[in-house]
Amino acid sequence: MPRFELLCSDGRRYKLDKEILRFGRAPDNTIVTQDPAVSRYHLNFYVKDDNLIVEDAGSQNGFLFNGKSMKGAIAAVDGDKIYVGSKEYTVQAVGGASSRRPVAPKVASTSFGYAAQGDTLPEGNESNRPRLYLIVAVVLIGIAMFARNGEDTAGTREPASVDEISVPLDPKSMHVDSFRSKSLTEIQAEQLFREGLRDYENRHFSRAILKFSAALQRNQRHEEAVEYLNLSESRLKAQLEDLMEDSDRAISNLQFRRARAALLQVLTLLTEQVPGYAAKLSQDLSTATINSGKSQEDNLLSLPCERTKHEALCRKAIAALQTSRQRMGEEDTLR
Repeated sequence: MPRFELLCSDGRRYKLDKEILRFGRAPDNTIVTQDPAVSRYHLNFYVKDDNLIVEDAGSQNGFLFNGKSMKGAIAAVDGDKIYVGSKEYTVQAVGGASSRRPVAPKVASTSFGYAAQGDTLPEGNESNRPRLYLIVAVVLIGIAMFARNGEDTAGTREPASVDEISVPLDPKSMHVDSFRSKSLTEIQAEQLFREGLRDYENRHFSRAILKFSAALQRNQRHEEAVEYLNLSESRLKAQLEDLMEDSDRAISNLQFRRARAALLQVLTLLTEQVPGYAAKLSQDLSTATINSGKSQEDNLLSLPCERTKHEALCRKAIAALQTSRQRMGEEDTLR
């Protein structure tokens, strides 16, 4: 089978020597990239009639082919440029692969509106066109007269059966286009999922949970959002438990300032689970110096634990923070 290669703008080469190759961020792709601008399943590559076919696999952003935006499938040859994500890939033919783009055969039109298959017009000689039209017309008239005389002499012929006139299609020659247009809610869900994925990778699990939940509200069949939502919730729980253990050790060692810092982190993470509370904290913090409002720590102590998903842990953190503040005040008084 003819082979092709993809030369990436970063210098990497990828051999396209299999029947079909998949390109994207998912680990089960043939070509795996970590580019965040690339979908999990972005492109399919396969060879058909000695040509490399580049096909969009239902990605969100599609790809650029020689500078033109594409959202379907197209035949690529040696030298074509494919821009996907943040990188450019150049198609290179290897081992006898096609280096010329397929061109539809020229067909000579007759004056009757039919096409004479297999006949091509001489290039650069338009004066032969009327003569060729006349020859084709005479041939067609002669064939029609001969067929009519044959019917008169041969008598009535029974019509052809269905089996005689039907030509079965080769299923191997048919290719099902895997691209499917997405609805507005599906596009919005994918955007929210990508935002949540960035928060997840940056270990902002509380924010990631909100984004994944919002994505599922728009598209309940988004399997990746379900998977990452469960992962984010388990990671957040582990993160909160680690901070609480650290505060417990600090209190037992009379390190109240260290305990206070860990407990403030716990309560700050829990504010993300209460809609609008994080924005309220930010607003109160910006106006505290003007109207002598509560400090951010006082607002965290007023966090409604019953509206979080970790009520018991929230109440324990508030109680421990109050104890740490009290002991720190006693130490300052003694000094």
